[in-house]
Amino acid sequence: MKAIKHHFSRRRCKREAFSLVEVTMALGIMAFALVSIIGLVPSGLSTFRQTVNISVGSQIVQQVVADLQQSGTLPEQPEWRYFNDQGQEYTSAADRGTGNNEPVIYYVNVMVDPQVTLPGGDSSSLARAVIEIVNNPGNIQLSRDAEGSVVGSRNLPVSRYSAFVSKNR
Repeated sequence: MKAIKHHFSRRRCKREAFSLVEVTMALGIMAFALVSIIGLVPSGLSTFRQTVNISVGSQIVQQVVADLQQSGTLPEQPEWRYFNDQGQEYTSAADRGTGNNEPVIYYVNVMVDPQVTLPGGDSSSLARAVIEIVNNPGNIQLSRDAEGSVVGSRNLPVSRYSAFVSKNR
């Protein structure tokens, strides 16, 4: 009886644990998974930034087209308009708005072509607005070519949109 009792007490005292090999393997698998996940962060941030630019660009285009539609006259020369990263318009590139320090990020070139030719119809009451949005967080000096389009420098992305607006003249 004594031998059996001793056998049970030995079994109770024996603790089960992970071996060093098992711990090393688990750490290796975890490190591989973490490196893979961290490797996805830059592409995710890039995709997020592109999505934000498209969203704010769409908001800017809607605002510019609405302003053109509501104004009594259409601009005859290309004009610059300036927006921050939230799509709020500023009066100039140096303006930081009232009560905030958000810089101008988007430079918007607005051109209106009053002579529109549409197939099969009278287009005398329409004008075509071309809106070019330049994502320019560094406030790099921009220029226009002879036709009024933005001449990008330093690989600044330029998005071009076109819309028809009615002439209110």
